Amino acid sequence: MSGTTTYTMPIPGTSEAPKFDGHYLSDFIEDLELHFTRAGVKDEDRQVNYITRYSTDKIRKQIGFLPELDRSKKNKTWDTAKTVLQEFYGDVDKPRPLSLAEFQAWVQLCADKPAFVSKDQVSHNNLNFAFIQGVPSTMKAALRGLIPETGRTRASPCEIKKTLEYLRGLANKDDPTRRLGCTVDDKDLPKCCF
Repeated sequence: MSGTTTYTMPIPGTSEAPKFDGHYLSDFIEDLELHFTRAGVKDEDRQVNYITRYSTDKIRKQIGFLPELDRSKKNKTWDTAKTVLQEFYGDVDKPRPLSLAEFQAWVQLCADKPAFVSKDQVSHNNLNFAFIQGVPSTMKAALRGLIPETGRTRASPCEIKKTLEYLRGLANKDDPTRRLGCTVDDKDLPKCCF
């Protein structure tokens, strides 16, 4: 008898399998990396694909459209995937004010809507524009005041990463528009894309 044991990645949904529900991202990533090491998974495409395999349906709907996590794409990198997850869920590990919970409820509402016919049919600009369009109406006026005028058009919308930064700032107790000396009034702002 041989003394070596062969490990495989745990079957999703079993007690040993990691599970990501949008909370405790750092623990989820650490658990995945420990399983990769134990099971000898070195292929980064496989590693990235395990993110959605071990995520709840809700999370799959939220991140499945991202090119960095798209299971059908090749040549993905683990570091890029971790960065994208950090951008979307990194703040969930920290205590946040209630407005973030409202934002998460909106994300869930959007995730429950029908998916695109084909991810390949959506341009980068359309994806950025659609993301901004889905911002809760209670946050749109303040968001408009933060996005430069050049980023408020369908042809060149603000990047999702930058929009998330603005939204995180708005979720803080101190409204960043007040610190910047901005006053945001719906009637004074162009309605080009909001």
